[in-house]
Amino acid sequence: MAVKTITILQVGDVHFDQLSIGPDVDVKDQQISPDLVRQMAPSRLRSVMQAIGKLCDPVSPDAIVFCGDLSSRGQHQVYVDCVTYLNESLGLSEGRFWTPDEIHAVPGNHDIDRNTVDPTGKDYFAKFVPLEATWREIQLDILACADVRPTLLRGQGGGEVTAYSMNSCIGCGEKRARQGDFTAMVRADLEARKKEGDEAAADVLWEGLDTPLFFEEHLTTVNDAIDRLAPTQLPIVIAHHNLLPQATPRAAVYTELVNGGAARVRLAAHRRWIIYLHGHIHDDPIEVIDQRFPNRGQVLSISAPLLEEGFNVVSVEFGNAGRPMGVSVVHYRYKNGGDVRARPEIRIGLASRADEPSPLLNGILAALTPGTTMRFRDLDGAVRAIHKTAVSQDELCDALREAEWASYLTIEQRDDDAGQWTIRREAV
Repeated sequence: MAVKTITILQVGDVHFDQLSIGPDVDVKDQQISPDLVRQMAPSRLRSVMQAIGKLCDPVSPDAIVFCGDLSSRGQHQVYVDCVTYLNESLGLSEGRFWTPDEIHAVPGNHDIDRNTVDPTGKDYFAKFVPLEATWREIQLDILACADVRPTLLRGQGGGEVTAYSMNSCIGCGEKRARQGDFTAMVRADLEARKKEGDEAAADVLWEGLDTPLFFEEHLTTVNDAIDRLAPTQLPIVIAHHNLLPQATPRAAVYTELVNGGAARVRLAAHRRWIIYLHGHIHDDPIEVIDQRFPNRGQVLSISAPLLEEGFNVVSVEFGNAGRPMGVSVVHYRYKNGGDVRARPEIRIGLASRADEPSPLLNGILAALTPGTTMRFRDLDGAVRAIHKTAVSQDELCDALREAEWASYLTIEQRDDDAGQWTIRREAV
């Protein structure tokens, strides 16, 4: 039976100028030939990219998202080099695995060249123009900067989600006027120098800040669009910054999303599940933001690690009537020695017992009383006898998967043919 799914490959921060494309070697003796060192061990980045290539052959994930920070210091040439490397490695512009609508990218705070920030503070998007141009040069107009980028993503198994790329870096690199006695003492002198043409002197009055934020207009656009979605349409928001503070305390100025709390509350107010994919924190927590009041809604926040550490594969499974039933996240992580291995999947049910269940659920629960285990073929016969009607294997499989996502039961050997399944219902 073909399960309706949609699968997304989530790529976190790259920081192309800080990672090592060479072998993963602890070089203590600088006199050893560099060429000999290159023969000693695999490259972390190359190993991860090769793992992505293997994952995409013969069937690739339905979409890929890049969560920002391709560079580290706002050096545009590094950004260009990274986009070139990703394009050559994954054949992005060739459509090797994905069409342009199936590729999403957002800016990161480290991608911004502060020299391109509008000194008047009026044009917040000028600094993103070189980044957009870099993607357009490889025929991909995909970077979400001055506008939200929505696309409908269709899974090869039949599922559908609507993805919204958002720019969380609009305030990054902007300038703030310094306040206090220092300003009062030197303002007159600096203004005089400025009149004489010494533009650099005026910069003493300012400091550049990393002030990540969502544009209010963009938040409204996304929230209005989500309001119009059918119940079977699962919204996925893609951005660089995390909504919740990171686990490791960070001592810096404005490192968190300034209006992240407002974004979180507004997204969680839709009385439905929303998936939020991000990078930025170089870690990989999976967090459920469960708002109980004033509205009931849930946001599933999934963070991607540094690319040289690995990547995530996020899959959404759909059930009866096309409703999204659950999300599985598989972490592919680099291991010493060059292997990139898939860790056990993490499953998050989106269905609840308040949802309209499959018509077969009552029969399943009647046959599978608490504390019992049953093989699929035996359960199939029991359900047919209870319902006194013809039940196809596909219908029963769908009903069992829905029941598992809603935590009624557990399917053992889930990835095998249904005939190999064992269904267990825990004792109450």
